[in-house]
Amino acid sequence: MRVRAGLTQAERASRIGVGQRQVSKIEHGELDNARARTIRRYLEAVGREFSAEFIIGDEHVRVA
Repeated sequence: MRVRAGLTQAERASRIGVGQRQVSKIEHGELDNARARTIRRYLEAVGREFSAEFIIGDEHVRVA
């Protein structure tokens, strides 16, 4: 998504207020230490939407 928008990781990072390394981690699926707010800002910056849910058995509960 970022590449299609013609942006480098550093440019994306600057726009969402994080370091380039954090953008790299998000893009490589290393989300253990990422804040939901950071992921949300990343996705919104490329025209996408963030959603989160809990899965309890067969039930899916959307929380964001």
